[in-house]
Formats: sequence, C-alpha cells, structure tokens
Amino acid sequence: MNFAVIGGDVRQRYLAGLLTEEGHRVTTAALGLESDANPACAASADIVILPLPAVTAEGYLNAPSSSERHDPGDVILSIPSGARLFAGRLPEKLRLLAEEGGVRVYDYSAREDFAVLNAAITAEGAVQTVLNGLDTTLDGCRCLVVGYGRIGRALAPKLRALGARVTVSARKSADRVWIAVSGFTPADTGALRGIAADFDVAVNTVPAMVLDADCVRQMKKGALCVDLASAPGGVDAAAAEEAGVRCLWALALPGKTAPRSAAEAVRRTIYNILYEESAENG
Repeated sequence: MNFAVIGGDVRQRYLAGLLTEEGHRVTTAALGLESDANPACAASADIVILPLPAVTAEGYLNAPSSSERHDPGDVILSIPSGARLFAGRLPEKLRLLAEEGGVRVYDYSAREDFAVLNAAITAEGAVQTVLNGLDTTLDGCRCLVVGYGRIGRALAPKLRALGARVTVSARKSADRVWIAVSGFTPADTGALRGIAADFDVAVNTVPAMVLDADCVRQMKKGALCVDLASAPGGVDAAAAEEAGVRCLWALALPGKTAPRSAAEAVRRTIYNILYEESAENG
C-alpha cells in the first residue's frame, strides 16, 4: 500500500517510520526531512495522512517543520479519485473539496479510540510536566484536576499512584458521583473559588476560563498551575503571576513528551478504520 504522510511535527515523522517498518511504501512531504517530496506526492498515494490539526489558524497546511507555507487545497486537489484521506479536524470546505474529487475522507481525531489513546498519552505528559515544575515530590501533594473528561479520568489515577491526594472537579452531578466512587474527592467546577487555597497543584483540562483571577489569587504562593486547555486556555496566567502562582501552559503534550506513542495512536486508529471498512464490505 502506498502512503503519503504530509505535514505535521515529529509525530508524523514517527508515523512515517512506523508505516515503513511494516513494509508499506511511504512518501513524506513538508516534514523538514531531506527525503521529503513535493506535497503533490499525494497524487501517487492510496492513503494520504495529514496532521492534527490539518490546517493552521491562518489557513495553511500545518507543517511547522517545513520552511515553506503550503496551500492545503493544492494537496487535496492532487489526491486521486478513490484514494483515502485521513486528517485531523479538516475544515469542512476542504472535506467537501476532497469528496467532490472522489476521495474518501476520515477524521481520525473524531474517533473515540483515538481520543482515549491520546488522552492517556496527554495524561502521562501532564504528570511529567507537573514533576518538572515542582521542587518537591508528588507524594503527599494536594492536587486538583479540573474536569472529568477523558484526560481528567486518565490523569487522576496517575497522580494518585504517585502518592498525591487528588480532588477532581466536574460540573455534572453524575460525574461527581463517579469521581467519588472512583476514590477521589469530588468538587464542583463552578465553585472552585471556595477551595482553591487548599491545593499545591492544579491541572486544568477544561477549554474554558475556570481558574480565573479570583481562583488563582486564592491559591498558595508558590503553588503550581498546569493548563492543558487549547487557546485561549483555562487559567488566568497574568493573575497567577501577580499572585506568585507558577503557571505552565502545556499544549500538544503527546507530540512533545511521547511522539512515538502519539504516532502509534494515529496508526492504530487508521488501521481500525480500514479494518472496519473492510469488514463492512465483506
């Protein structure tokens, strides 16, 4: 099978390597490698893989390792009819452009299997970030995990395993019951101002301003906040700095702390999709 891995960061480099190790023919582009081809290499591929996200906020192909800017539309138009395109959060207009050209499009980032794998990798990276930011051990630390989504559910047990005393907040009462049943102290995300002073470490997983100025000003001087939320984040970093609270904005952790594992998550998800499609077609 012929793959074209186009754009992305070190995760995509590992992905290309994994596919090559498995005997596939792999062409890379816009990855900053000496062996890179032109992004039009998609024309000879059966499967084209774009990164997560596929496109930058400015509308260019997400290719931070490339010295050039690439129009994702040109890549789409070069993909032959009947090929498959796997991309993370591909804009709707590009998805329609691909489908109009007879290309089958899949958003691997929308899959639950990928989301769970990615959350586990992110959680481990968050623990590493916390450990690097502390001048003490986690053992005995009072930690707050804000949010009980996939990342929060993966992160809380990892912190507890290292001896932390873990509180997890959620907005839904049902989630707070699950938190308690799982052995953690539950809290209401909408009422963090009343308990913020209790914690040595706070890790935010919610893409909304939950640790606002009032919250971080109540935290202990020297406490650590780690924000995992995408821009604009969920921690008032300016207020934290004024209050003497250390704030780390830790974005794209899978690509930074475990790029090979992150690549494996993409590869595994793509294989799952191909297997399911094959099973459906008999």
